Amino acid sequence: MSWDLALEYIKSLIWPVIVLTLILTFKKQVGGLIGRLNSVETPVGSANFGEKADAVGQVAAEIGDEISLQLASSEPSGSDNGEKPEGGENLGDSHHDRLDVDNDVEVRIRSLISREGPDPTSIVLNSWRAVEQAMAKSLRDDVGKNVPIGYLINTLANQGLLSSQLIALVNDLFELRNQVVHGAGVVITAEDAESYQKAAKNVIDALELTESPAYRAMKYEEKVYWALHALTSIDAIERPFGGDAGYDALVTLAGGKNVAIETTYRMRQPLRGREAEQRIDRVREKVRLKVGRDVPVLIITNSALKPDVEELNRVRSGEVPSAEVIQWNGQEDNDYLLRALGRAMG
Repeated sequence: MSWDLALEYIKSLIWPVIVLTLILTFKKQVGGLIGRLNSVETPVGSANFGEKADAVGQVAAEIGDEISLQLASSEPSGSDNGEKPEGGENLGDSHHDRLDVDNDVEVRIRSLISREGPDPTSIVLNSWRAVEQAMAKSLRDDVGKNVPIGYLINTLANQGLLSSQLIALVNDLFELRNQVVHGAGVVITAEDAESYQKAAKNVIDALELTESPAYRAMKYEEKVYWALHALTSIDAIERPFGGDAGYDALVTLAGGKNVAIETTYRMRQPLRGREAEQRIDRVREKVRLKVGRDVPVLIITNSALKPDVEELNRVRSGEVPSAEVIQWNGQEDNDYLLRALGRAMG
């Protein structure tokens, strides 16, 4: 073997030997450093705890601003921004404000977020607890106390009231919280805890906006629209522009017949017969101006039907054109929707 060839072998082996020697020599030191790294894996790579918390807070603030703009630009239409019990005053405030807020819970949430614990870990845990309370409050009476966080998040997601992005941010906060609680050797600074606290506040602000009757009515209308869109018996769906159209959609069935759709989302007071009558008449009048004739009207609500509404259905579903009120709360009710459209076809 020539000296040149031997030298090439030595060059190719020397760096692996050096690296292995360093690893063996500094094994304990390297292990200690890895244990103290305060980083988590994100979809875009590895991010520092504080940096990821800042990113969550920024995106949550943008979502909150987007929801606020949607509510500010929405005008009264077929969807409810508030509800009036018989002979009472409107139970919902202006949608420019935070609607339907339980002040006692609100104070407790703000108190938890602003509370300074003895160390950054306590600030993170208190802030996450505030997010949990906000989620439970958003679900109202749908869940009991001390439910698993996974169930809480999944229930919110299944309701379809929150964007997938907002749900993802809640999951991000939960993962960061777990890094603090379960991550062996994870160390966070006061600045990291402050970033997490701000992110939690922005997520809670966005959650509160989604509790408004105006927002929930808007999301309910969207869910109904996509449910209608998925039905094969519908040839076309036209959604009017502007908030004063008087109806939410005009569908064309397979036989060429039109049916006017009106949605009404109720948070407390269910739809009453007298109000349903008024809605039917208003929708029919508005659609008549557009198509030049009377068409069947279908009122879709999330609340259970009261006896006076069932009586209204008995009378008006037999008229020509017909009118009917049905309850719809998701895909499990699509059969009711399909049958109601079939009755409207006559």
